[in-house]
Formats: sequence, structure tokens, C-alpha cells
Amino acid sequence: MAIETDGLRVYLSTADRVVSRRIFAGGLWERPMFELVMAELADRGLGAALDGKVFLDIGANIGTASCHAINGHRAALALAFEPAPQNLRFLRQNIVANELEGRVRIHACALSDVDGHVSFELSDVNSGDHRVRTATAGDQPARLGESSWSTTRVESRRLDSYVEDGTIALDRVGLAWIDVQGHEGHVFGGAGRLLSSQVPLVCEFWPYALRRAGGFERFRDELEGRRSSFVDLAKPAEGQQPMSCLAALADKLARPDASTDLLLLP
Repeated sequence: MAIETDGLRVYLSTADRVVSRRIFAGGLWERPMFELVMAELADRGLGAALDGKVFLDIGANIGTASCHAINGHRAALALAFEPAPQNLRFLRQNIVANELEGRVRIHACALSDVDGHVSFELSDVNSGDHRVRTATAGDQPARLGESSWSTTRVESRRLDSYVEDGTIALDRVGLAWIDVQGHEGHVFGGAGRLLSSQVPLVCEFWPYALRRAGGFERFRDELEGRRSSFVDLAKPAEGQQPMSCLAALADKLARPDASTDLLLLP
């Protein structure tokens, strides 16, 4: 089905009980997050972070963040990285429906720390909860039923590979948006050039999924020396916090389904 919301025409899957249902009921979930992020960046002198710039959408799902970055925040171009076959169909459809074919470029792959292929878990109820299955996944109890999910094989690439071959010019990137269901540590492992740049990053912080992927310590280690601080976007009033506070934040998010989003500052 299709709905009109937040200045966009968005095609949704009626089989998806989480992302599509949430958009149908309340509009783009990314819109208030974008507004919060832009306000935080404006406070730091980066109020037009996306104006005329490139938006990196890592874990693009059905494309709503990419479309909103262009339609709502004047990004010149969005690079959308998404490996799930069904999500890709809706992503392509939403780009065409909003006449953004020339401004959203799709990369049908999972970003990770290797150029090759990875096993990919497919949630049967939530199109936003598909995940890369790592070799360490079996070491942690699957407390949310992931062990019963079907898997497929998808291409994986390092973000650094796209920088090295000229596909991504980091000096043109205004914001990176990362939501890969616990694979963030591995994405960071293949994105050293991005982490060392001045590009602000928004990423999900989900301790359970990071630990299950064997990426919790790596998440912290890859950021060390490359990012100075973070803002917990669930509690922005707490202000800018040093990276050393990540462990304490993880302790507060002890439930398997507990997560937040972070603005990672240069």
C-alpha cells in the first residue's frame, strides 16, 4: 500500500508489522530524529550540515531516511546501502514514486569489515531487524528468537573501499546515518576513513545485538581516538558525553530489546 506523509509518497509492506506499521500510524519515524540531530549540530555551528551535501544511509531499509534527507533537508545526493531483497524492492519503488532517481544511488550490499559475502538473517515480522549473522552469533543466547530466522547470502563491502575507488568523497558528505542491528562495530572496522573524518555520525547503539554479533568491544575500540564524544539522542538534555561513558550507557540498556541512538561527534 502507499501513503502520503511528510511530503513523500511512501510504499509500505502490509506484511511488515514494525517499520511499515509505524510509518502508517505516525509518519516517518526518522523525521523527529532528523530534527533533533539538526538542532544538536546547529548548536555546534553545523546548522546546514546536509544542505547541498551527500547523505550516507547505511542500513537504508525502504529508503525513507534517504528521501527525507533530500526532500526535507536539501541534501544533494543520498547513497543508500541495503542488502535485504524485499527492502530493496520497496526502496527502489519509493525512489521512483518521489522522482528521486537521479539523487538516490542504491548499493545493494551490506557494509561490513570485509569485501566479499556474509550470511544475512531475515526477520519474518520486522523489515528493519534483518541482521548480518557473524561467526560469534552462536556464542550468545538468541533471546529474541533470531536462531529460527531464515538466512540468505548477500554481498558485503567495506565503506573504505568506496572511498578508495572514488565512489564516496568524504569532503562532500554532510551526515552518515547508520542502523545495522548490531553490526555497527564491524561496519566501523571497515570505515576507518569515515571515523577519522569530520563527518557527524548518527548510529544505533544496541548492546544486546552488538554483543551477539561479537562487536560490542569493537564498537568502542574503533571509535577510540577517532571520535571525541557522543550525544545520547534519547536524552539530549544530558549533553555531550565523553566516549568513556559508553560502558555506563550500555549498563542502562541491559534488556535485550533496549537501545538508543547516538550522535558521534568528531
